[in-house]
Amino acid sequence: MRAFRFLRQVVAPDGRHRRPHGAAAHTAFRFCLTCGIEAVAVVHADGSHTCAEGHTTAKGGSWA
Repeated sequence: MRAFRFLRQVVAPDGRHRRPHGAAAHTAFRFCLTCGIEAVAVVHADGSHTCAEGHTTAKGGSWA
């Protein structure tokens, strides 16, 4: 039961992982071509994104 409560906090109803409530950086769901999955990416001030694995894309570009 306790593990289920934890999962409910971590996984959104649509199955995607939730963004941490206290995230210091702005995050958004983006599809990473290198990873092959939609993941939470950190949105940088210049508009570029970085996924959890460290793959970076330029503003308006695709993951590479």
